[in-house]
Amino acid sequence: MFALFIRFCFSILRDIQEAENTSTQGGSDGCSEPGCYEKEITYENSVEQIKAVIDLSQTCSQTIINNCTSTALTGFSWWTDRNNQSISYWHGDEDKDAVGCQCFFNENSCSDNYSGIKGKCHCDTREEFVQDSGVLTSRDQLPVMKLNYGGDSKMLSFIWYKLGNLKCSGKLADSLYPSQFKENFKTEIAKSRENVFVNYRYGSGSESFIQITNGVLLQFSNKIVDTANCYSPSTGAMTIPVSGRYKFNVIFRSYKKSSNYNRIYRLSLLVDGNAGDREAKYSNYGYQTSSNWNTNTVNYINEIDLVKGQKVTVKVTHSNAENLSDLSFFQASLVRAA
Repeated sequence: MFALFIRFCFSILRDIQEAENTSTQGGSDGCSEPGCYEKEITYENSVEQIKAVIDLSQTCSQTIINNCTSTALTGFSWWTDRNNQSISYWHGDEDKDAVGCQCFFNENSCSDNYSGIKGKCHCDTREEFVQDSGVLTSRDQLPVMKLNYGGDSKMLSFIWYKLGNLKCSGKLADSLYPSQFKENFKTEIAKSRENVFVNYRYGSGSESFIQITNGVLLQFSNKIVDTANCYSPSTGAMTIPVSGRYKFNVIFRSYKKSSNYNRIYRLSLLVDGNAGDREAKYSNYGYQTSSNWNTNTVNYINEIDLVKGQKVTVKVTHSNAENLSDLSFFQASLVRAA
């Protein structure tokens, strides 16, 4: 588990905490080729877990100390980041191709070698017991996954090195800890279930008759409730506010004044203009005296999986002139969030 400290500080531990040597002091077990000594770094947590902590933290850092004797860093040594990139700088947050130690990035204050030439690290002088220490701070590169050293094949040449734990602190403004994300997700789902309910009436509700043309998109103008403010009476379109499964109920009440009536009509739920299989065909036949209006009321119910931003409209197709009652309704509710 991560070690959690006050003020949101994480310390991700390495398996080995002691300092180590690239070769035995006074021995002949060193190697001369660049990167020939390799040390793989392991942690108590997986790389995925470590990256998750880094992504939500304001700052992360890892210290590195290289104490050199007759061994240069530049051109011989590097570390590998979590993206498997070889990095040759030893302090700060630099580009992956940067080279140098803290002294180089701090006003080029590295020591001169025996020829009076400044290197990019104090260790480049190849003097005895010369130290380059740094604090690595790149959130895009940390943690250090591997260390490679070379150039210490002589009997009295070696590097004593120590890599610290990865430490992260603070929290980015828009980030959430896993427990917070879970609770936030539950809250948002609960809010969405509670808030997405739409109920519009076609007109004022006085049982007046409005003639509709064949193939029209119905525009329900009288709002009863619209908790998500997602239906447009001017276009007849409901814009889906939250991805999930929605239940639609279209109450279609039509009138026709005729002694003989033969009505065949179709109701369709269009998603971004397409009906698919979301339509129902209704038929109503009969005879009535011409002095009365013949009425027919149907409920078209359907459940659809929808994505946030999609638009849903209702289309009516009929075989002859129809009059729609203003007691017709369009209702929609979120059944289950995605």
